[in-house]
Amino acid sequence: MHQPLIDRFEMFAADPAAEEFDAALLVNCAVDSAADLAEVRIRTGRLVESCTNIKAPWVYLRDAGFGGNPDASGVVVESRLDKLLETKRGLPISLGVLLIHVAKKLGHRAVGVNFPGHFLVRVGKQLVDPHLMKKTSEPDCLVKLGDMAGMGNHFAAASPDEVALRMLNNLKYQYASDGEWYRTLEMLDYQLALAPDHPHLYLERGQFWLRLGGVTAAREAFLQVLRLVPTGDLAELASSRLKDLEGQDEILH
Repeated sequence: MHQPLIDRFEMFAADPAAEEFDAALLVNCAVDSAADLAEVRIRTGRLVESCTNIKAPWVYLRDAGFGGNPDASGVVVESRLDKLLETKRGLPISLGVLLIHVAKKLGHRAVGVNFPGHFLVRVGKQLVDPHLMKKTSEPDCLVKLGDMAGMGNHFAAASPDEVALRMLNNLKYQYASDGEWYRTLEMLDYQLALAPDHPHLYLERGQFWLRLGGVTAAREAFLQVLRLVPTGDLAELASSRLKDLEGQDEILH
């Protein structure tokens, strides 16, 4: 299932009509290839049909019980749309994708917002915290960043590709934290299908392969970093890693 899903992520990245909901469905497949995505579409369609424009989309979803989980069941489960529709609990980005989808179907303009550490949604001109399904504001969000508040544009719109990358990032680091290195590398493969020229991803790939003793794969990943960025800090780091691998044998775990 791995290579066909890589191909689907590549097609998604090449499709200018792809949406955030499509990204989340692919991520759902990345977690569980047997997930019933047709049922996800049917249940989401019913959600849209039950909503009217009398309520704002986030109010409708909040009243329907959707929101963040105070007793979080874990990143992997809460990244899945199929589980979100069952439990009505998920990560901010999963809830955000659902809000974007419902809002768009109801005729609203809606985009994700790549706020650090907490995905947000903008519906029309209103900024919404999908974890609470409540309105928020840029000043209120910036207060939570402290000294980081003045560094960069924290309210940039997230493209569907960026939504997929961020969801996969959550899964990648969770699998890494659990020591599931093959699953970690699978998430990286899907990210590289979306962003094939991203040197940081290749650097991570090399480091994760080393966790498994995959010296050959790690060496190739570090060499790819140098092909993409021949100079600079990242190139120096990759060169250092390659030097450390000199004379090492393959020991796959």
